[in-house]
Amino acid sequence: MQMFLESVQALKAADPPRRTVSQLDYGVIKRGYYGDSARTVAVGQVSPEAARLLDETRQALERGIAAMVPGNRISDIGPP
Repeated sequence: MQMFLESVQALKAADPPRRTVSQLDYGVIKRGYYGDSARTVAVGQVSPEAARLLDETRQALERGIAAMVPGNRISDIGPP
């Protein structure tokens, strides 16, 4: 995580400042457990289109998580 934070600080401190959307994808294997995570973040002030994309993607993720309830199937998640 420290390396990521230093990279973001370097992008923000660039001349001219960098404005971008960055994707982070990382995985860990520990004691037979596999973990995987992905994240998309804005670096600096991004365009309105990029900000909207990030916002709508987050809302879709939250709706999908909320639909994961006992008894539901994958086909129950998404538009009717």
